[in-house]
Amino acid sequence: MEVVHFKAGTWRSGPVMTATTFTQRWRGLRGSAPETALLLHTSSVHGIGMNRNFHAVGLSGQYEVLGTRFVTPGRMVRFSNCDWVLELPELISPPATGAVLELVDD
Repeated sequence: MEVVHFKAGTWRSGPVMTATTFTQRWRGLRGSAPETALLLHTSSVHGIGMNRNFHAVGLSGQYEVLGTRFVTPGRMVRFSNCDWVLELPELISPPATGAVLELVDD
């Protein structure tokens, strides 16, 4: 998986893995290190099989934050009109709705 980094104002994502294959998208954050973040080209994510909470951030095709939801194990969230979902660990505060994320070098 490719690793990217985002920023928006003073907010920074840390390393974000990009899920590009079916298996990577299906697995999501299951079994990953607690600080792992994941970017998926989708409009919905779930916490099925997860043992921890995470933030789901719905993004437009231009990486504008359209909404944020807190996901607990076994739950599913869907964002309307989203192209991407950024899954962030529970301890990382999500960016504000309306912020436009920018890809940056580490």
